[in-house]
Amino acid sequence: MTEEDAPNRRPDRDRSHCPEPQGRRVAGASARIVPATDMDVVRMLFREYAVELGVDLTFQSFDDELASLPGKYADPDGAILVAMADGDAAAGTVYAAGKANISRSTGTVLMDNLAETARAAGVVALRRHDESAAEMKRLYVRPEYRGTGTGRRLVEALIVTATERGYKAIVLDTLRSLTASVALYRSLGFRDGPPHYHNPHPDAVYMRRSLPDRGNE
Repeated sequence: MTEEDAPNRRPDRDRSHCPEPQGRRVAGASARIVPATDMDVVRMLFREYAVELGVDLTFQSFDDELASLPGKYADPDGAILVAMADGDAAAGTVYAAGKANISRSTGTVLMDNLAETARAAGVVALRRHDESAAEMKRLYVRPEYRGTGTGRRLVEALIVTATERGYKAIVLDTLRSLTASVALYRSLGFRDGPPHYHNPHPDAVYMRRSLPDRGNE
């Protein structure tokens, strides 16, 4: 989960999307939302998401998901979108095309090829839920890009993508205690809905947003 103006704290739970507390912002940061092409970058962002989440995602088969990317997020039913910000590289946070490595000092995944300083700022994923609905997953914005509207633009881009894929609705799950994230989703048209799968967390809340019928556009 994410919200562009989430408070400066780290929520300790979220089963669907990563919270977005404030971090040290990148001055003048502006991220482009593009389809993911490098699964090493996606895997890195998903891992950061899980670490910050601080909860056991075994019930979501998270390790299998990482190993099989893009997996259920692959075209034509799914999509993975990343926010790429151009700018100067801070140590341990630059991501460009190349082979992924783990920094022993920080645990951060780095890319070998730094010739093009494209920086991964965030990610969100889409997969099929049922015949007519898609599910939004793994919304995450790196700390230095929080407060820049990147999370909102990722969700907006995902809504457009889901509509283009012909889905009639998007579902997601989050935690009621993540009030900033819930507020973001509500501001983008999501409303409380029935459970679409079993989330064992007692604070889980399920949301749904209808999408326009492309045939009536």
